[in-house]
Amino acid sequence: MLALGTQVDVASGQSLDDTIGAVRDTGAIAVIPWGFGKWWFSRRQLLTATLASQPSAGMFVGDNGGRPRFIPPARLFEVAASRGIYNLPGSDPLPLNWEIDKPGSFGAVLEGPLDLSLPAKTLVANLRNLQAQPPLFGRSASISGFTRSQVGLRLRGRAMPARERTDP
Repeated sequence: MLALGTQVDVASGQSLDDTIGAVRDTGAIAVIPWGFGKWWFSRRQLLTATLASQPSAGMFVGDNGGRPRFIPPARLFEVAASRGIYNLPGSDPLPLNWEIDKPGSFGAVLEGPLDLSLPAKTLVANLRNLQAQPPLFGRSASISGFTRSQVGLRLRGRAMPARERTDP
């Protein structure tokens, strides 16, 4: 669970519903990011029930730029959107040196004013005022990129060559 727009730590170990409530209580935006384990198998039923029962205000789902392309976006994104719970995708890098260029490569385009003296506050307000799915950009991971990152995570701490950067 992500809490956008707060510096308050939300206690871990709570149920999904309680965590969403705690995030909302801080005034933040709750985002349930895509993750294979959360969106498939037995936890899928929990997520489906949560998306069906929670109020849509202040809650989003978030596709992930690390999701491999061969796994299509989950149907739960459509279920969420039908209830006004929009997709706010992200591209957080894994803690691997070749993912340094990943931030900002996968996301959504938000329209609206941004007060640079209060950027988080105005961003949260813009997210709360969305009336439709904002346009998305970027592509999810290639099979080779996904595999490399998954192997890299498991071999973390061992020497792995960094991807050579090439400028166009």
